[in-house]
Amino acid sequence: MEITINSIVSDGNQVVTDVSITDGSLKAKAITFHTIENGLISKQTEYWPDDYPAPDWRKPWVTIQMRS
Repeated sequence: MEITINSIVSDGNQVVTDVSITDGSLKAKAITFHTIENGLISKQTEYWPDDYPAPDWRKPWVTIQMRS
């Protein structure tokens, strides 16, 4: 299994991570919202979105990023 950190954003005790996960055949993405208390993660809310093309109304604001 390979996990790639795409981005980490934090503000105070809130952290958001965007990671890509693959087992070599399946690929997935996880967006996780973390709350940190006393140096430990006290709460997480995680989303595993599916890839899909942008709807027509949103296409003007979409930039496709190719990853190797």
